[in-house]
Amino acid sequence: MRFFVTAMLLLFVHNIYAQQTWQQEVNYTIDVTLNDAEHTLDGFEQINYINHSPDTLRYIFIHLWANAYKNDQTAFSEQLLRNGRTDFYFSSEEQRGYINRLEFKTGKETLVTEATKDIDVIKLLLAKPLAPNEEVTIATPFHTKLPFLFSRGGYYKQFYAITQWYPKAALYDKDGWHAMPYLDQGEFYNDFGNYHVSITLPGNYKVAATGLLTETHEGPTLKQMVTDQKPDKKKQPFLPKKRKVEEEITPSSGKQQTWVYDARHVTDFAWFADKRFIVRSDTIMLGDNIVKANCYILPENAGLYANSLQFTKQAIRFYSAQFGNYPYPAVNVVSAPKALVYPTSMEYPMLTMITESTEMEVDATIAHEVGHNWLMGILATNERDHAWMDEGINTFIERKYRLQYYPEHYSTSLDFSGLNGAGVHKLLNTTIGLKKDQPIDLTSDAYSEFNYGAVVYEKTADWMEYLEKMVGKDTIAAITRAYYSNFSFKHPSPADLKNTAEKVSGRDLTAAFNKIYSTGYIDSSVMQEKTKFSFGIPGFKEQAKYIIFTPVAGFNHYDKIMIGGMLHNYQLPLQKMQFLIAPVYATGSRKLNGTARLSYNHFTKRTWLEIATSGIRYSINDFSDEKNDKLYLGITRFVPSVKLSLYNKELREKTKWTFLIRSFILKEDQLNFRDITTPTDTFSQAYKTTANNLVNQLKISYENNRVLYPYNANVVIDQGKDFLRIGFTGKYFFNYNQARQGIAARVFAGKYFNLNNTNPFAAYKTALNMSGPKGDEDYTYSGYFIGRNEFEGWQSQQVMERDGFFKVRTDLLGDKIGKSDDWLVAINLSGDIPDKVNPLNALPFKLPIKLFLDIGTYSEAWRNDEAANNKILFDAGLQLSLFRGGLNVYVPLVYSKVYNDYFKAYLGDKRFAKNISFNINLDVFQLSKLSRTIPW
Repeated sequence: MRFFVTAMLLLFVHNIYAQQTWQQEVNYTIDVTLNDAEHTLDGFEQINYINHSPDTLRYIFIHLWANAYKNDQTAFSEQLLRNGRTDFYFSSEEQRGYINRLEFKTGKETLVTEATKDIDVIKLLLAKPLAPNEEVTIATPFHTKLPFLFSRGGYYKQFYAITQWYPKAALYDKDGWHAMPYLDQGEFYNDFGNYHVSITLPGNYKVAATGLLTETHEGPTLKQMVTDQKPDKKKQPFLPKKRKVEEEITPSSGKQQTWVYDARHVTDFAWFADKRFIVRSDTIMLGDNIVKANCYILPENAGLYANSLQFTKQAIRFYSAQFGNYPYPAVNVVSAPKALVYPTSMEYPMLTMITESTEMEVDATIAHEVGHNWLMGILATNERDHAWMDEGINTFIERKYRLQYYPEHYSTSLDFSGLNGAGVHKLLNTTIGLKKDQPIDLTSDAYSEFNYGAVVYEKTADWMEYLEKMVGKDTIAAITRAYYSNFSFKHPSPADLKNTAEKVSGRDLTAAFNKIYSTGYIDSSVMQEKTKFSFGIPGFKEQAKYIIFTPVAGFNHYDKIMIGGMLHNYQLPLQKMQFLIAPVYATGSRKLNGTARLSYNHFTKRTWLEIATSGIRYSINDFSDEKNDKLYLGITRFVPSVKLSLYNKELREKTKWTFLIRSFILKEDQLNFRDITTPTDTFSQAYKTTANNLVNQLKISYENNRVLYPYNANVVIDQGKDFLRIGFTGKYFFNYNQARQGIAARVFAGKYFNLNNTNPFAAYKTALNMSGPKGDEDYTYSGYFIGRNEFEGWQSQQVMERDGFFKVRTDLLGDKIGKSDDWLVAINLSGDIPDKVNPLNALPFKLPIKLFLDIGTYSEAWRNDEAANNKILFDAGLQLSLFRGGLNVYVPLVYSKVYNDYFKAYLGDKRFAKNISFNINLDVFQLSKLSRTIPW
């Protein structure tokens, strides 16, 4: 093992000078102490910077990664918001992090620093220019306040992930300095070097770290560590003498313990600590190299990670066969706490943290993360600019691992939660079909949140499989090994991979490699021309254009339970021509109802054009008297439509314009009566007539679905035979904590034109309403109502979100309060009760109670005969939101005097329950999670 590591070091040094290219070398000696009461680190480091470049350096950029967590103005914070996370934005000072108490010195001379546009990067001015082939040693103390575990590093209770924790020199190459800020989406580009790190912490902790543990001993106190750290010129920190450690040394509880680690020619140093780690260790023989494998398992994960050591050894052997033998002396796997809100697995040299929930995914993720040692650790490309060369190639190898060890599960699960399931692969190819994908070779921060995972990981792996089919499996394996052999410890570029592939294959692969710079590549196996039938959700092992049959059910007050089936071709990737037909039998009305839809879709990079027509039939009322059987009145509605969605050219933005033109062609059953005379009686007999109606609609919408303060606005123009109405609706959400609690504000302004003043009933359904309209006022039949034409009982208390959307109702009046055939304006506010002041949090279950307030006015209130106190109307009360807002129940508690007078006059003393209204909003059950991350 010692011979192999020494040989690798000599090869590394030789390549620095022998190749036309060059690279810097940066070595670190660090002494650090963890204060687990305050979640801080106090440390001292020496940086030995060796300038192998042909340039004279007058300054060095230094990463202060922990400052990315200092406030909500950093690149890290802004990216989290763009990607849909508010947890850091709303975090407390206690949860944030920083690094300070810095004093950079060369010898006794203090160096000057300059700020940059990013607070986690500084410019360190050297005392004298650093010429080619010269080196400088820089020393500094540092104090790091660890953040809560928002991203890769920090604390969760007393589990510590100590990553990006010390002042680190930025990388300098032929392209200049890579002084990049810390990002959650986007990894790193670091110099190779040697690390000698002494970690002091309470003795009851166990530590997992980069490198090889060389010794442990009782450490100094925290006070000594802070006051006594000074550079020791006699110390030889960069090539420490190694000694074999047969087994982990268990620290004694209750004392400070120091753990000393050495790591050679690595790009970074990270460590994890927890008092509860269960440590499992073994060795792996790879030629002359003995690799010590360690798994650090939290008790809560003991069952899930029971075979993690076996998986780790298996991964080392598998990737060694793919690339070349693992050169490092140790490999360490850490299980993360189950309760992390945003769990993510992450790799560092010789060390990885795993967050998974099934044993198969633990195995595959260990393989993936351990595999980064070859790609991230040894090849060490610029991951911020070419993330695919690490993540994508690794995913390609991981697929081979899954295929070998889990062939029965490979690419068969419709799992949208991870980056490796067939589900994400389906969404990728859907996004490609919608022309919303991005090229493989972009900077990490240029991707939308979804495309970073889907393109960088899955699309790259698809491209690698395409390349494999082109050159053959044996050749792609030879390319992989040659690429690793030729460019270990050299920071290769895409051109280096291309040149290697062409040299090994003997082919010009320019056309194949050009695909990484373009969009639209789809794996040829994704969609075949054949059509297959499927019952229920089809499996995805075999791709095809499916026609799917699935049972369906529905319900309303008149039809009762409706049962039937649905035949459709809706699937991922989306097809240009889509259809759905769903006949159902109504057990109440004993009629055949149903719905159908046909659409054609055309996609460009910025647009989605849909031309569609739909139809639906169901009952909307019933009537019976002593002489007749019950009559059921129905609605048949046909809706031809054209919708154009226009997306922002920047896919990271969550903005969209929508233009919709449609017509509602309505055939409505109506109730009529005729007198019937018999020898014994005269009575009125009810019968049905049919009325045809047409409403044309133009809707223009703009929305920004950002996670912080999202908003949307739309203008709707409806025109019918007797009316024209124009309505503006704007919505804005004011977040006030990371739980996505806040205040939802809605503003409505409408203008109505009565085109048939001779008809006193022309405006009955279509006029502007201050209260949320009831079912019989839904003149386009666009809402779902349980009892559309009920006027008593709980079903009559359903309202829809439209117009003024007050929650109080005056249905028993011949002319509802707040109804207008001129103009109307209203503001609706609905707010969560903050957790800190919500007394309902004492309950053993979550009760999603909100407060609402509605304020509005309308034309008729300003006529001379109206009382002054009726000009501005209001209501307020409690709102219970269930099923993510799919069902909202409103309890008005205070309201305008005109409403109070109405309730006393018409509802009597026992009116509390009758004042309650509710709203059903089926729109929230769409794939809203996907719509926040994918622009479709």
